[in-house]
Amino acid sequence: MRDLTSWLEASPNLDPARFPYEQILAATHQVGKAHLGDELLVLLDKARGALPPPGNPPEPARLLLDRFLACLLDRWDGQFDAPSYLALPLLPTPDPDQLDLGAAWRAHDWLLVHLLADLLHFETTAAQTTGVPLPRLRPPAQLVAKRCRLAIRAATPALTRLRLDRPDPDDDLPDAVHTLWTTIAAAVPDGQVDAVRLAMLPVSTVHDEWLFIRVLQCFEASFALMVVELMAANTILSRGNARLAAIFLDGTASVLREARPLFSLVATMQPQAFAAFRVDTDGASAIQSRAAKMIEALCRRPDPHRLDSAAYRSVPQVRQRVLDGQFGFEDIYLQMAGRFDAGQRRRVEQAMAELADAVGHWRTTHYRLAVRLLGEQPGAGNTTGPSYLADVRGIPLFHTVTPAADPIDPA
Repeated sequence: MRDLTSWLEASPNLDPARFPYEQILAATHQVGKAHLGDELLVLLDKARGALPPPGNPPEPARLLLDRFLACLLDRWDGQFDAPSYLALPLLPTPDPDQLDLGAAWRAHDWLLVHLLADLLHFETTAAQTTGVPLPRLRPPAQLVAKRCRLAIRAATPALTRLRLDRPDPDDDLPDAVHTLWTTIAAAVPDGQVDAVRLAMLPVSTVHDEWLFIRVLQCFEASFALMVVELMAANTILSRGNARLAAIFLDGTASVLREARPLFSLVATMQPQAFAAFRVDTDGASAIQSRAAKMIEALCRRPDPHRLDSAAYRSVPQVRQRVLDGQFGFEDIYLQMAGRFDAGQRRRVEQAMAELADAVGHWRTTHYRLAVRLLGEQPGAGNTTGPSYLADVRGIPLFHTVTPAADPIDPA
């Protein structure tokens, strides 16, 4: 707290770029965000209040500090939820409101490989040395090796697109991971190194929470890219280009298929470790994922009972977009189907079916993983846990195509 107090003494000329991030992050990793002492929380709240009004637009250093403090003080503010738990405001996920698909894919790929490289670095370093954060319930060496293989597998498509070499699990793994980590840290877009480092705000000191947070952040990056693809598909379809719109739907499905290995990775969590940190995550739930709801709403307008459910009321911005008249892909397609020939309709409906299959696979795998980890326990975010996920599996992504089949359980 000495560094924070010293920084505050510079008031009213506080420099956001000189904020003692490393000391605050170390204090958070030492006890977990849910167990920070009131004295530190009061000082952090004081620091936030002492900052002068931001510029218009805010300077990058000020924007970073505001977002960091909002995520760190979410419980203090009574605003703890999934986005703040995962520190999503800090991460450079693809912008859902930009239609530059090339930029969106690059943002996704850099963020995904960065998050997974960080996870690999954490796992291998914790297995070799002492003093690494989150020391409770360290996994055995065999499990660490499995996690590393799965993380490399999950990162491979993005590494390939970025023309970066993937580590070889058969080589000296710590050395290969170190090389990947240093390569990525030197090449990622400006500001991303700080953003990814600061976006690790676990609520506990349980080792596996690092894995849990990084994998969920990877999923959110993929969801954000899917939203960009879907918005482009909807725009193109509304202009009457059915075949190109189908290609964008194919792209949406490919993002989710690429993300499947992440389920195998998160399935390596030790049940006792998940139970240990889960007690401090109450209030944060996958139901609060804005990008996931955007995907659903961009496919078709949700049925009235779904739109009025806790799932959409937990993401009011997305719900309001629907209420304001946002159309989904299927809504546009049904309005314009008479303008398309039989071949165009078959192509569009094939793409819709493949996307429905990919989403159905994701939902069912999510459900089965929740059953494995939670059993019959209730979920966070005022949901009924696995039973809620089982109900969601029955919601059709589209009405005009066959529902997806059940997938194989994650390994």
